[in-house]
Amino acid sequence: MRKPTQLQLPFSSMSLRRIETEANYHRFYALELERDLFGQTLLARRWGRIGTCGKARFDQYPDEEAARAALAALVLAKQKRGYRDSMASFLGTQKTQRDACHDQPFEHAPIDEAREPTLPF
Repeated sequence: MRKPTQLQLPFSSMSLRRIETEANYHRFYALELERDLFGQTLLARRWGRIGTCGKARFDQYPDEEAARAALAALVLAKQKRGYRDSMASFLGTQKTQRDACHDQPFEHAPIDEAREPTLPF
């Protein structure tokens, strides 16, 4: 069996989602490297339907490098199943909305001095 391509991940967390509205399929899959109270490296996996708490699993690894390799392998496996990086799509939609907001002039809200509370000092 061929070994999957190793991703170089400079980060310790990844958030994926898979949305297929025709099939009513709205899923998330979040991965994060954590440390427990004893200093052990854990790979926390959380998954489920978007809008719910979902389920969680914590796998212990001997070192951070092994946990990063497992994180990369899981990301590749989930991407093959149709999951995509949720931050990339989120930032893409936010960028267009943000650009539209920046075109409008900023107006300060008027301050009503009579309604402002007095400070105790």
